[in-house]
Amino acid sequence: MNIRVCGITPSMLHARGAVSAQALKELGFDSLHFINLEFLHDAVSVYGNTNIVATFLTTPYDAVSFADHQVMQTLSLTINQLVQECAGAPTEAFAILHQLNSIEGVTITTLLDAGIRGAQLVDLGYTYREVQKSTSATAFQMEQQLCMSPTI
Repeated sequence: MNIRVCGITPSMLHARGAVSAQALKELGFDSLHFINLEFLHDAVSVYGNTNIVATFLTTPYDAVSFADHQVMQTLSLTINQLVQECAGAPTEAFAILHQLNSIEGVTITTLLDAGIRGAQLVDLGYTYREVQKSTSATAFQMEQQLCMSPTI
């Protein structure tokens, strides 16, 4: 993207008529650009975090791009929100959980909708008790829905 190579920032683009986060998208920016914290902070200062999220968090790919603690804090995102965006996309959901090294606050429903099951959680290093504690899942949900045995 030549605009970024030239050092043009979101606030410069805003001053030149790109008055919405959607205008950034139309110029070819995508969620991956926001892992640059300088770019992210400048964009949030002119468009607001709510508008950035509404415009750029629309696919599982976007959720993976935003799976960074500093990016999430700036955009007021939770791990659960990112994994929710991955409904039906277990590869991307797994990547988010792996990148963030946490399942804290992720609901059992969100995990199930994303296609995450016990085997993937074990691959990430979680035990039955850790998953149950983090998700507040019942024994039935753990064993019947996540297919996770208490012996893990």
